[in-house]
Amino acid sequence: MEGLSALLALRVVLVGVERLLLRRLGDAASPGACSAVFFGIGALVLLPFALRGAPLAPLTLRVAVASGFVYAAAYWLYVAALAGGELSRTAPLGSLSSVFVVLFAWWVHGESLSLPKAAGAALIAAGSAALQSRPAAGGRGLAPVAALQMGGYALLTALTRMLDKAGTGGAASDPARYAFVVFATVAVCQLVLLAGTGRLAQVSRLLGAHPAVSLGAGLCNGLSFLALAVLLTRLPVSVAEPVTALSLLVTAVLAALVYREPLAARWLPTVAVVVGSFLIMVRGSGPHG
Repeated sequence: MEGLSALLALRVVLVGVERLLLRRLGDAASPGACSAVFFGIGALVLLPFALRGAPLAPLTLRVAVASGFVYAAAYWLYVAALAGGELSRTAPLGSLSSVFVVLFAWWVHGESLSLPKAAGAALIAAGSAALQSRPAAGGRGLAPVAALQMGGYALLTALTRMLDKAGTGGAASDPARYAFVVFATVAVCQLVLLAGTGRLAQVSRLLGAHPAVSLGAGLCNGLSFLALAVLLTRLPVSVAEPVTALSLLVTAVLAALVYREPLAARWLPTVAVVVGSFLIMVRGSGPHG
């Protein structure tokens, strides 16, 4: 359990920092170019781990590729949302994925749907809605669009978690190689899309203009997903996913320091999202979860 706790903590910190770096990239490039860099570097980070792993079974390989296709769409929305709205306001909406995951895990994987889990899901939804009802600072007019984009990301992410749980759940599966295939699929999807629309040069421009931020974002992305893939081999999906909401506290503090976002005005709804996720996590980790 000690090792799992360390992985959970690592994922929380990495995702919290990742949002800030991804916001920087999203401000400088299109969502497609940003996602190509984000997942391309992430795939390179995962490659050394994948080379030492066991080959994926054909079915697991197909699941990983399918997950990559859905991730490609999800992270296009994610990058666009982070660039179009305040971090401390739009990021908590991504935690709606925990609500969808609880419902999908109950439906697809037969995980329990207890009263505490339902209460946790309700707290996440209420906290996210409260954040959207507060006026945006700095005159950022795209907040409603960003909210819709982050909501779409949350739904697609929940779908990928179902695939990821299936892909990492088999005895013959290797989390590192699975994660690499997912990331490589996302990167290729974005590069093909950019090439088909004549915008492939955006990738090299982004890397040339922001090499350190690109490397940091890709590093956080690859390692945080590897941690999740390992966690999914040991925990129910409705437990592993909500833990990520704790990263909102990291993001909120960083957003206040870097972008001067009003942390004091947003703390209560953010805490509601975190507490809701904690309820899902704790009740889901019990013997009947």
